Amino acid sequence: MSKLLVIGISLFVCLLFQCEEICGKEYVVGDDKGWSPDHNVSSWPEGKKFKAGDVLNFKYTNPSFEVVALINYPGYYEACDPYPVAKDIYTSGNDHVVLEKGANAFVPFDISYCKRGMRLKVEAE
Repeated sequence: MSKLLVIGISLFVCLLFQCEEICGKEYVVGDDKGWSPDHNVSSWPEGKKFKAGDVLNFKYTNPSFEVVALINYPGYYEACDPYPVAKDIYTSGNDHVVLEKGANAFVPFDISYCKRGMRLKVEAE
């Protein structure tokens, strides 16, 4: 009986540690400050290692901060012109976005905030 208990606990611990690898890790964009122009969101990824399957949680209350995910973004991201390359628009204020392998870019729906520096690029392995 005790061997079964030890084996069961061991399997549970292994699954627990592998869940991050399988399910991905969740990050709140901007940490406790959220998705906001009140701080430098574009530098938030520094020092973090993202993997495909990780989840970015965009938290905000202002509808102008709704999140636009970009595809094929070179030039459009820098120019804060998301509409020709908008992949998805997230509007809940508690948006969960699964990262794809490679470059992932996000800007707020209201481009005036983007032009003031509220934008995010994340590279996922």
